[in-house]
Amino acid sequence: MTTLCPSCQNTVSGRFCKSCGRANPFARGTTGPWLYLGGGLVLAIVFALGVLVGGARRSSASAAGEGPTAAAPAAAPDISDLSPRERFDRLYDRVMRASSSGDNATMTQFAPMAISAYGMLDSVDLDARYDVAVIKLHVGDMAGARALADTIIRAAPTHLFGYMLRATVARFAGDSVKARQATATFVRNYDAELRRGRPEYEKHKTSIEAFKAQVDAAR
Repeated sequence: MTTLCPSCQNTVSGRFCKSCGRANPFARGTTGPWLYLGGGLVLAIVFALGVLVGGARRSSASAAGEGPTAAAPAAAPDISDLSPRERFDRLYDRVMRASSSGDNATMTQFAPMAISAYGMLDSVDLDARYDVAVIKLHVGDMAGARALADTIIRAAPTHLFGYMLRATVARFAGDSVKARQATATFVRNYDAELRRGRPEYEKHKTSIEAFKAQVDAAR
């Protein structure tokens, strides 16, 4: 089914627009909340969570000689000599680059590999939980993303990542009450949490600011 991308108005026939990378809310197999919500705010927040999250990592990967992903399924990187965390990070970067360019084939190919690599980590921190939750959002595993958000909040009850994820999952589900609750908690904790100087906040500064901007714009 060919439609117009609700973001850039170019013709789109697959699940993602090849012009701007946004998900197609009218694609076959798309779940109800996309249609119900019209895609706009939810799409923007997912991209704030995922595409912008990988910005610094994508830059470092490019400097190391990794080019952009192609539309066709890509060759798997050689990660045999990397540590478990390095393998996860490398695969996460690949998924995010594919998502940002609208390369659904590569994203679909590498997302399960990244999730599997996460499962093989010796230990996980809040940053890794957030990263794998973002991957799960991109592939439509809302329950998995919500479960990871809950683990983040149990470990650090005021952590911004948990409420960013909860708000996004709630919007996908069309649950405006839970979305508002999570967003309100994010806003309430925002200043105090940033003053904590958590390393993951600095690394994901762009995505946090983008999420905050989307929240402010919707208020």
